[in-house]
Amino acid sequence: WRPSEISMADDRKQFPELSKAEVKAFKRINGLLASLDSVQTRLITELSLVFTDPSVQSIVGVIAQQEATHNESYSYIFSSLVELKEQNEIYDMARTDPSVIRRNKLIIDIYEEYRENPTPYTVAKALAASIILEGINFYSGFAFFYHLANRQKMVGTSTMFMYIQKDEMQHGYFVAMLLRAVLTENPDIDKDGKFTKELI
Repeated sequence: WRPSEISMADDRKQFPELSKAEVKAFKRINGLLASLDSVQTRLITELSLVFTDPSVQSIVGVIAQQEATHNESYSYIFSSLVELKEQNEIYDMARTDPSVIRRNKLIIDIYEEYRENPTPYTVAKALAASIILEGINFYSGFAFFYHLANRQKMVGTSTMFMYIQKDEMQHGYFVAMLLRAVLTENPDIDKDGKFTKELI
């Protein structure tokens, strides 16, 4: 699917009619999701270089392409609703907002640890963090847009997120299988439950 297949015409008309609180939440959450997906796109691309199984490399390549489409989707939503200057301000806010930084710190730190020292252990941690990112952080962001759609507001945007969520469910499932394989091939990673405790 492509973002441009979804009409934003009704959303464009409804956006000015949202309450101030709804507009603020819309911008912050969409900006947060865009920042998370850009980090995710990079990680998935880097992980494709670690695995030697051709089928895994192929699937990871498809996931990376889908993550790039998700980033395109956030831009498409904003470009349909606000001017470029405001779009840039929203993306800057997502990179500098203390609450956003605090929320993403665990995952960013784990991804950076993997980049600095790619071992089976740090790969496993990055995969687990990816599951947290896609299985919790993304879905909690999507909920706001589904709430709007339940009240017949910004339905085009929520449709976009339904497409993204469908992809993310598949990503989470595959990454969980990949994590199981890494832990099976490297049983010392979770010796004495250390790996599990670190992530909790």
